[in-house]
Amino acid sequence: MMYAKPLAAFAAAFLFAGVTSANAATMSQTESFNLADMPGNQTLTFDGFDDAGGSLSLTSVELQWDATLNGSGTATNNSDSARSLTLILDATLDASGPGGFTDSSSAFELEASMLGAGDSVPVELEATTNSNSFLYAGFGDYLNGPGSVDFDVSGDGYFVGGGGGGMTMAIESFTGTGDVTLIYNYDGTAATLVPSPATLPAALALMGMFAARRRRRRTEA
Repeated sequence: MMYAKPLAAFAAAFLFAGVTSANAATMSQTESFNLADMPGNQTLTFDGFDDAGGSLSLTSVELQWDATLNGSGTATNNSDSARSLTLILDATLDASGPGGFTDSSSAFELEASMLGAGDSVPVELEATTNSNSFLYAGFGDYLNGPGSVDFDVSGDGYFVGGGGGGMTMAIESFTGTGDVTLIYNYDGTAATLVPSPATLPAALALMGMFAARRRRRRTEA
C-alpha cells in the first residue's frame, strides 16, 4: 500500500493551514551628544521607522538616555585662615522630537571641603542622570523610513563654588555628555501552523478513509 503515507500527509496539509500572528520586536539606534559649554544644545539625527511596505506596525516609540554632567575650575582662599568650600552642580537636560515627544532629566551634586589659608586648588564635580520615556500615539513623523527624524538635546544649569570671605572660584568648564537611544517597538508577522476550521471536515473524511483502508488490509491478511 504505497499510498498510505502520501494520504496521511495530504490529510495533514488540509488539517493545518498557514496563518499570520503578531510578534513583538524592537529596532534601536544610539547617538552620542557632547554639550561642551553649557548652556548649550545639539541636534541628533535618527533613522525613521520603515514599516516594510505595511507589514510592520509601530506600537510605541521609546527614548532612553544616560548623561554625565561635569564642572571643573579653580578655587582660591585669599584669606589668612582656613575656609570652608562648597561646590554645587545643578543641571537639567531636555530632549524633544517629532510628535510632541519630550523628556527631561535633572542632576544635582554638592560637595563640601576645607581650603587652607592662601591655598589655590583645582576642583571638579560630576553628576550622572538617566531617563526613559514612551510615545504611544502621533507616530506620523516617525513613519518615514528610510528618512530621518531629529531630536534636540539641550542642557542648562550652573556650577558654582563658594565659602567664607576671601574665597573665589574660577569656572573652567561645565559640560554635558551622554548617549540617546531611540527604540521603535513594533508588531511583525510570522507564519504559524494552526488547525483550519474550513478544511477540518475534508481532512477528517480523508483520515477516515485512511483508517478504513488500514482495517480492510488487516482483515484480508
